[in-house]
Amino acid sequence: MDKSNAIFIVLVILIGVAVFFIVKNDKAPEDVGKIQISQSKKSNETNSNVVLAPEISGVTPDGKALNVRDFKGKVVVVDFWASWCAPCRQFIPTLSNIYSRYKDKGLEIVGVYVDNRDPNLANMRSIKKQFGTSWHQIVGQGAFESARRYNVMGIPHIALIAKDGSIVMQNVRDRYDIEKYIIQELNK
Repeated sequence: MDKSNAIFIVLVILIGVAVFFIVKNDKAPEDVGKIQISQSKKSNETNSNVVLAPEISGVTPDGKALNVRDFKGKVVVVDFWASWCAPCRQFIPTLSNIYSRYKDKGLEIVGVYVDNRDPNLANMRSIKKQFGTSWHQIVGQGAFESARRYNVMGIPHIALIAKDGSIVMQNVRDRYDIEKYIIQELNK
C-alpha cells in the first residue's frame, strides 16, 4: 500500500468517527425543549429524585446580578422573549395578569431577554413601560447562556420552576395550562 492510500484510509476513518459523534450527540426532534439531566444537579434534600432546573443567571438592565435559584421556595415562571417577537409581546398581558394575581402568594416571573437587535435595551424598556411589567429581567450574555441551557429553539419559551427548584414544564404557550400548573405548585 502506498503512502497516498494510507492517508486516504486514515482520513476516511477520521471522518467516520467525527460523523458518528455528531450524530450520536444530535437531539432527536422529540427531545427539543426537554431538559437533560446531565445539565442539572440532583438535589441533596429529602427527595433525591428531584432534578434541579438548569441555572438561569445574569445581570438585570440595572447591572445587578440575578440568579433564579435565589428564588428557591417560590414558584418561578421564566419567560424567554425578545422585543421583535410578536407572540412574545402578545403573551405579556397574560403574564401581567397572572403575576398581579399570584405574586403575593409566592410567584415570581423572570424575563430572559434574548434580543440581540436591542443592544441598548430601549425596546425592552419601552415594552415594559407599555405593559406596566414589574418583574425581573435578565439581559446580555447571561440571557443567551441561560437560553442555551434550556435548549430554547424558539420564542416565546415559557418554563415553570417549582418551589424546590425543579423544572415543572417548558415551552408552555397556553395561558390556562400555565395558570393551572402555577396554582398546583403554589398549593404544594
